Amino acid sequence: MAKTPIIALTPGEPAGVGPDVCVQLAARAPRARLVVIADPAVLRTRARALGLSFDLPEWQNQPTAG
Repeated sequence: MAKTPIIALTPGEPAGVGPDVCVQLAARAPRARLVVIADPAVLRTRARALGLSFDLPEWQNQPTAG
């Protein structure tokens, strides 16, 4: 059985398009576990501005199944 790949993203400049790209990718429910290294408040703000849901859990330094 293949493991689910992990994709780590950094959006770069908060005022640029990177946060939008991260939110849009998360909204597409990719077949991978996403780790977005960014300020969660910035991502939630951009999601609201784009009319998208953004509900990736914040990192808690706990192992997850998958």
